[in-house]
Amino acid sequence: MDIPIASQNIRFPGYGMFWVANSISSTLLGWNNRRLQDKAHERNQEFLLEMERARRITDDERMQEDIAFKRRLVALAREQRQEVSRQSFNAQMQAIELKYYLQYCWPLDPLLPQTILHEIRNVAKNAAPRLNVILMHTPLLPLRAYGTDANAADAQIYKELEYTIKKNDIPLIGNVDFRKDACLKPDLSGGNASIMNIHFLMSQMPTLVISPQYRDGKMYLSGAVWEPQASRPLIRPLLNFDFNPVEAEKNIEYRNEVIELLHTSVSVITGTVRDSYMVLTQGAKPTLPNLLNDNEHTDMKRLVEGNAELKAFIKGENDNILAALDEKTTPQLLDVFDKKDIEAIKEQVRSNTF
Repeated sequence: MDIPIASQNIRFPGYGMFWVANSISSTLLGWNNRRLQDKAHERNQEFLLEMERARRITDDERMQEDIAFKRRLVALAREQRQEVSRQSFNAQMQAIELKYYLQYCWPLDPLLPQTILHEIRNVAKNAAPRLNVILMHTPLLPLRAYGTDANAADAQIYKELEYTIKKNDIPLIGNVDFRKDACLKPDLSGGNASIMNIHFLMSQMPTLVISPQYRDGKMYLSGAVWEPQASRPLIRPLLNFDFNPVEAEKNIEYRNEVIELLHTSVSVITGTVRDSYMVLTQGAKPTLPNLLNDNEHTDMKRLVEGNAELKAFIKGENDNILAALDEKTTPQLLDVFDKKDIEAIKEQVRSNTF
């Protein structure tokens, strides 16, 4: 298991600076792309001028160069056929490689990429990108078959957990695509390999992957985030709580308690990272208070108020948002945000701190 593990004595690292850094790099990359487009436009203009000069050649010169011109056309046609053939071959090879990848490497539902592609095609052109959230199905109860197979009850626990989050919590959080049932098979390794495989195919979509991992009497939750232009995901330990898989298997009351704590932790992580992403990349209003102050979520709010880990996580992420908006530490912020916008966002974060 190669995901970094959090401890109760570690100050929880946040994603604030990551979103800001990628916003800056995306802006700079956009400038660079525009420069490349300008250069490409200049080359195209030169080509058109050259063609115009060729058309202006006198009749005598045209007759003299007619054979060379025709030979050049034949050569260009041959090159074009070769390029089309090369692209067709590459497309076929990529299709074969993608089929192999989905069969042997992709840890999620094989239909998920097509589902996301369909959503992208139908989304409004100028709509802000939503944060994709995936919950990995790592073992919760004791393993079966000499530690090589997940407990059969885990699948039902995750199914009910994801249904509740999708139906009751996500509408209050907003701007999030919670990919219920994306993880169809248990992630027994619980390492970074699965996250990297997900990033390979979803690297151009802002994504949060939450990975529970049991170890030495505690359930640790780690998160991996990325957005377009990020070459690698940022993986961080987030929070942990006491957990006993054996007790959870045989004691239904205890199981319900720890699963409710897991439910609260996943929703709080989703809401907090959503706020960090939307506040720092789009200047949107934080919505985690909407979830915790909702009349139907009083039990969740009570659970957060009585849990030091959850409270510290929320406070730590809010502090990271404010730190990421410090233009003295990161002067490049002013290349992306106006100073008045920065102050307005800071005020929103301060006023919505839970």
